[in-house]
Amino acid sequence: MVKAIINWMGLKKGDVLLDPFAGSGTALIESKLVGANSVGVDIDPLCILMSKVKTDLLELSPEELKSISLRAAFDFFHRKKLRGQVGLEKFLPTQSEGYDMGPFKECDEKVYDFYLLSYLYALSDWRYIKADMWKQFNKNAKNMIKNIERFSELKKNLNFEFGETKLVQGDARFLTEFGVKPSSIDGIVTSPPYSIAVDYIAQDLHAFRYLDIDPRKLKDKLVGLKGKGEERIRIYYEDMQLAFNSMFEALKSKAFCTIIIRDVTYNRYRLPISETYVKLAESSGFEYVGVIRRPILGGFARLRYEYILLFRKP
Repeated sequence: MVKAIINWMGLKKGDVLLDPFAGSGTALIESKLVGANSVGVDIDPLCILMSKVKTDLLELSPEELKSISLRAAFDFFHRKKLRGQVGLEKFLPTQSEGYDMGPFKECDEKVYDFYLLSYLYALSDWRYIKADMWKQFNKNAKNMIKNIERFSELKKNLNFEFGETKLVQGDARFLTEFGVKPSSIDGIVTSPPYSIAVDYIAQDLHAFRYLDIDPRKLKDKLVGLKGKGEERIRIYYEDMQLAFNSMFEALKSKAFCTIIIRDVTYNRYRLPISETYVKLAESSGFEYVGVIRRPILGGFARLRYEYILLFRKP
């Protein structure tokens, strides 16, 4: 779907796509595959890590990944815990002098990132379903490496020319403060967080603790987590208005902005999310192009539909 949106927007090699709520990096991956450059912004450091690993994997060879044994990688992260070695804006212990990198001493930091994220996935499986961490790590890492092997064959046959990806831990409400220049972006594809309905901090608390990240420094910056009751909804929309203002400023004239949002419920009340987003975007200066409503098959009852909102900067 995201690839289709990028094609519809007409993004091509050398153009720049922006995702101000980068999440796990889907839009950045698809942009890179068509040769367009991209800028991903997210306030959540875990999202930055996920996006970094996924976009880096497109260029990593399976041989580089297999140069580290899965058991050695798992044992390294399982024993070290990385306590005190990483903070809100720093993931790589290689940046700390004297840190024992074990099996990762001679490898590319992209390989290190891959196995760190693989470990965090296994930690999540243990946290929520009490799955054996080594078994989950071993299974998931092997499957991902197999996919990278398949993709490497495709690269040889299709001669990809990848776009460049830039990741920034920053605030979507104030993009210029994080290096996104006015009228510099050729297209926006993004999916704002559902934090008014889903507490992402509570959901990822195990990973924050492992990485020694203080979630309290994030809570007041995440869109949708401030306030209670009706005040929370009001602040959520106020924050999204700032985000729309910021996206409008960043986008070039005549360029498109696509917002992907699902149904959102809060205290059992279904918010008129798509209608309100249209009003917010128009208040920022966008022209409303249209909406595509897609049913979410197999989804929870509170998330029945997904809305692809299409806007254009005059």
